Amino acid sequence: PRYGYEFISWSNEQTDSLITIVVTKKDVYSALFKPRLFDVTLNANNDEMGIVDGGDIYYYLDTVEICATPNDGYKFLRWSDDITDSLRTIVVKGDIELTAMFAKEDAKIYTVSLTVNDENMGTVSGASNYTDGDIAIISATANPGYRFTNWSDGDTASTREIVVTCDTTLMANFKA
Repeated sequence: PRYGYEFISWSNEQTDSLITIVVTKKDVYSALFKPRLFDVTLNANNDEMGIVDGGDIYYYLDTVEICATPNDGYKFLRWSDDITDSLRTIVVKGDIELTAMFAKEDAKIYTVSLTVNDENMGTVSGASNYTDGDIAIISATANPGYRFTNWSDGDTASTREIVVTCDTTLMANFKA
């Protein structure tokens, strides 16, 4: 079967995916497949701050609406994949786990901005809005033929954690 599907049986009801047949007359065999089931797991970074809805087991390519709702005194910031829409639709293509990030209504929010010295040399991830004190995981990935050298603050770890206490802008430097 192709990704996302599983073999059920042949049209002659044999359930082994590999069968041997003796051809004695003209006959047609059809393979029967069905979509696989995948888990959509939803969490809240703190259950006291808000709730999530829409997590369950779904078939491959199902369209699912998920929602994060903050409790009184709290606000929704983003999902763990950096999507900032609290209500969104996803297409199930495999097991997925997402965490809704909530914060106190009056919490300070800071922006982590990431750039690269040359877009042809590599990419960065981890740029988003974070609550004061959050840990942001940032990463720089070099394209083929290039290598990561350092961040603009001198750190040489391509993937690292930073504690967010203010708006932060970092550039990933790559070279051939």
